[in-house]
Amino acid sequence: MLGATGTVSPEAVLAGLLVMVGAKSISWVFAFVGVVARSASSVQGISMLILFLLTFLSNAIVPLDTLPSGLRAFARANPVLHLITAVRDLLNEGTVGLDLLATLRGSGAMVAIFAPLTLRAYMRKAWPGPARWPYPARRRPVATHLSVRGGRSSA
Repeated sequence: MLGATGTVSPEAVLAGLLVMVGAKSISWVFAFVGVVARSASSVQGISMLILFLLTFLSNAIVPLDTLPSGLRAFARANPVLHLITAVRDLLNEGTVGLDLLATLRGSGAMVAIFAPLTLRAYMRKAWPGPARWPYPARRRPVATHLSVRGGRSSA
């Protein structure tokens, strides 16, 4: 390959890890949609809507200054905006800024919110009735004072 040196900078490794953390945290949102939705086509439609909103209402395609003020306010709270800015800062300038911390905070918040919701929704579908974690409770024997043969114990 032309121009390949065979070395990888620590900034590139950190940027790759940051993208993986961000993608894994966003995947909990899609897992929740997959558990809650009734059909595969509705999962696809809802997931694409969420993905398009997160991608196009960030600085991935256009600069943040070109967005209208209402969309700009939403874009500043968008976790994808902070992820993209942190990766750009790492790869272009080699700096770690506040966007890296905002990405980690946003990723942690998404996992903290959507992981329990997803697991609870899955448990309700797996075992109808009240959600049980991690397994259904075992029942105790009803009559412990009776012997195995069905008669009364001598004690």
